[in-house]
Amino acid sequence: MCSSDKKKLEIRLAGPEKLGGIVGFKPYQRIENCIYVYSLYIEKHLRGQGIGTALVKKVAEVGWAEGYPRMGVCFVDANDNARRLYAKLGAEHCMYIEDGFAGDPVKSEVMVWDLLDGPMSKNNCLK
Repeated sequence: MCSSDKKKLEIRLAGPEKLGGIVGFKPYQRIENCIYVYSLYIEKHLRGQGIGTALVKKVAEVGWAEGYPRMGVCFVDANDNARRLYAKLGAEHCMYIEDGFAGDPVKSEVMVWDLLDGPMSKNNCLK
């Protein structure tokens, strides 16, 4: 199992100086046995090219390998691009929470995938 330490994955394009995207993840305290994507960033000029999808799928693989049957993500409720990406990948709404962002309280949405058959199985909801 993953420790409570945060982890991150990076996708670099054409060398170490060009960062395409980054994702941070850790165990999620609000949902039992759940790995949690706490940060996903893709360089603006590279969005829409599948980098976010690749990073989310990689977290699912890592989470599954470490014994997590669920994966969750939390994002500011007004972030429609994030909601569309995660829904396209099969995440379902779980709950709304009040979260802190830059020191201010904001309404955030939590979406969850079940990885019960493994992240790459044909029956998995991570499409």
